[in-house]
Amino acid sequence: MDELFDEGKRDSAIGRMKVLLGTYFDGDASRLATLLDPTRLGSPLHQFRTEMADGFARLNERLAALEASGAARASERSKSSAKGTDFEDTIEALLGDVTRGSGDLLERTGTDTGTAMGSKKGDFVLSLNAEATAGCELRVVVECKDRYVSGRAMRDELREAKSNRDAAVALVVFTPAHAPAGIAPFDVRAGDVYCVVDPAVPDPATLEAAVRLARLLAFQTLRERDVEVDAAAVSEALKGIREQLETLRALKMTLTSIGTSAKEVYAGLDRLRDGILARLVEAEAELRHT
Repeated sequence: MDELFDEGKRDSAIGRMKVLLGTYFDGDASRLATLLDPTRLGSPLHQFRTEMADGFARLNERLAALEASGAARASERSKSSAKGTDFEDTIEALLGDVTRGSGDLLERTGTDTGTAMGSKKGDFVLSLNAEATAGCELRVVVECKDRYVSGRAMRDELREAKSNRDAAVALVVFTPAHAPAGIAPFDVRAGDVYCVVDPAVPDPATLEAAVRLARLLAFQTLRERDVEVDAAAVSEALKGIREQLETLRALKMTLTSIGTSAKEVYAGLDRLRDGILARLVEAEAELRHT
C-alpha cells in the first residue's frame, strides 16, 4: 500500500496521477494552457479571437465610412444654402422669443416675393404693434447672413430689402465668422442695425437689444409721416444709445491692444450691452405713455 501511494515513485498510483494531471494542467505546455491560449493556432480561443478581431475591423470600417460621409455632407452643406437656412431657423426661434407678448407680428418671408418684381430679399418682416405706431404701418426687415458680404454690397442689399418689404429700418444678423469688423455685439450703420449672433451659443439678450434698437429707429421715421409720436423721447434715447455704442467701440479697441485686462473689458462690454438694453426699455416705456 505504501508503494502504491508513494508520491516519489513515478510508477505508483499517485505518481501516475501526477504525470497524467500534469499533462493536462501543469505548465505552459499543458493541454489546458493550449486550449486557453488565444495566440496559439488551433485553440478554441484563437478562433474566437480571430472572429472578434474581424468583427471590430468591420465595425471600424463602417464608422470610418460614416464619418467620411458626414464630413462630405457637412462640406457640401457649407457650400449650399442649407447652412444659411439652419442659421435662419436659429434666428427665427430667437426672434419669436424676443417679440412674444409685444404685439408685433413676425413673418418669415425669405421664400416669398415682395413688392419688387420677383425679389425675395428680406428673410423676416417684423410689423410693429399698431397701438404703438398710432395705427401707422411700420415694419423692420431682418436679414440673416452666414456668408461674407462686402460693406457696399450689404448696404445695397439692405436698401433693396427695405424697399421690397416696405420697411422703415433693416436689421442684419451675422454669424461671427462672417461679421464685418467692429460690429459685435451690435451697431448702427447708415441708419440700419447690424448685430452678431453665434448659432452655436446664441445670446438672446444681444438680439433683443438689436431688435429694440431697430424698433426705435423705425419709430423715429414716423416724424416724416406726420404721425403723433414723442420724437424728443426717441431722439434722447437714441442719443444715449449711440453714446454707449461709442464707448463700446472704444472698449473693443482697447481689447485688441491689451491681453491682461481682457476679462475686465469683456465684463465692461456686457455691462454696456445691459445698459443699452435698459435705455431701450425706458424709451419704449415713454412711447407707451404718449
